[in-house]
Amino acid sequence: MDNLAFLHYKYKKLGKIESLCIAFFGLMDSTSSKKDLEQSRRVSLAVAHNQLAAEVCGQYGGRVVKNIGDLLIAAFNTPLEGMLSSLELVERIDRENLLFRTKSAFCHGIVTRIDDNGNDYIGNAVDRCSRLLEYAQPSQILTDESTMEMIKPFIKSFNEMVSRFIGVKNMTGVGNVPVYEVAIESLGFADQIIKAPVEESPEPLNPPTGIEAASPEPPELDLPALVLPGSDRVPVLDSQLEGILDQCTITKAELEAVSMGYRNLCHILEKAYDIYVRQVHYSGTFSRGSMIKPIQPVDILAVMSPPQGQAKKVPETLDDFKSFLARKSPGTEIISSKRRIGVVMHGVEFDIIPVLVSMEKEKPQLFIPSTEGGFWIPRNPAAPEQWMKKAVEKNGPSFLPFLRLIKAWQRSNCSYINNLHLELLTDIIASQVNLGLSFESVYLWFRNAYTLMTQNKSPFIADPGKPDSYIDEYVYSNVNTFGRFSRVLTESFSLAKQGIKYHRAGDAKTATAHWKELFGSYMLG
Repeated sequence: MDNLAFLHYKYKKLGKIESLCIAFFGLMDSTSSKKDLEQSRRVSLAVAHNQLAAEVCGQYGGRVVKNIGDLLIAAFNTPLEGMLSSLELVERIDRENLLFRTKSAFCHGIVTRIDDNGNDYIGNAVDRCSRLLEYAQPSQILTDESTMEMIKPFIKSFNEMVSRFIGVKNMTGVGNVPVYEVAIESLGFADQIIKAPVEESPEPLNPPTGIEAASPEPPELDLPALVLPGSDRVPVLDSQLEGILDQCTITKAELEAVSMGYRNLCHILEKAYDIYVRQVHYSGTFSRGSMIKPIQPVDILAVMSPPQGQAKKVPETLDDFKSFLARKSPGTEIISSKRRIGVVMHGVEFDIIPVLVSMEKEKPQLFIPSTEGGFWIPRNPAAPEQWMKKAVEKNGPSFLPFLRLIKAWQRSNCSYINNLHLELLTDIIASQVNLGLSFESVYLWFRNAYTLMTQNKSPFIADPGKPDSYIDEYVYSNVNTFGRFSRVLTESFSLAKQGIKYHRAGDAKTATAHWKELFGSYMLG
């Protein structure tokens, strides 16, 4: 059999294939949960829901494929019809104040028709639609990226609707799916974050066969190695310090929000062809694993590699990023500054820092915006993260959690001090004394920090990302900053001396009073 004949043979084996939009409409009761409803009540709501869904679909040329309990599956010739049917169904339920709500998903793709007591369909579009519906909330309409791209040319003709990119979801059996939401503008979007599906009834009405139920799985977190939960579990010798760590350590839920926001940004910036974005990476305090609550903006590096001679100035580059984000993610809050672009996604603020790759003497050179903005300066923005990995390896697993304790003191007393400065200072101290998670170590840190500050009348902490410069230069070059930090460090050392004295004497109450002054609201009890 020649190649062409073999191709035709394979094609015929696919069966009756069609290019269709598949839509799922699922009942969401608005008066009480399904498990609280009698069987007859549930059945009547399901019938009413499916009848209305079938009526609306018919108005847009849709064909009912099947009813499965409280779920209706329909097929449309185009995704535009599937979208309009979904929008009208949600609007009618709201306008007529019906006793139920719906959730829907629609996907366009190639499906295989199965003639079995009527027409049924199988294929990737059906699977994606089923998974999307599992993640939809009441009154929410979801679709995937390929379907959304088909609809975009027609959106301007329907100014009653709005759309937004929600995020990339890893769906069982399907993989990573970029998810979009469409809605009637007057009704607005559903909640910001897609939640994992919650089973409302232990015995759903006639559950569909052949479609594997999506089970909530632990999310795969896109996080730097130093940030992953459980990566720095070490014994805490004093229980009160454990309480401080609980108060300042970023929770798993917050990490999931950061991870989802980061995924979304990566997905959006992947398409930034006009501004030549090649890579996206975490950076800054978060990437180094030393950020504490409340979460500050998470730094993101967007590495650009424009053709030779086409690099733009910093202000123009930032304007390009701002325009691109506004175009690709409408409705996203965007904050512009001299050297970065801030965006808020999933409740987390991200600071996008452009990194320019340019060939200098046939070697790639990295440039970042200057602190003042306006021009590029040569710098390796990954140097602090590379330094931190070595510091953790050298100082052991207690180094990062101890740093978070010191960050709690910093937030409470001297938030103007540079984060990397404090981390490098702690590394120097850790090379002189053993820093465990104890009040003894807290005291030793303040004693050594005070000693180093009084012994050095000029900058002394080398900057890992800037050769021949010092990270603490900003303190010594500004009389006011130097005076403020000197006073705070002196007072804090005095508190630590008193605290450890009473701690050693077993006077927990008096010792606690001094530790509270050091750590502020991070220390409970």
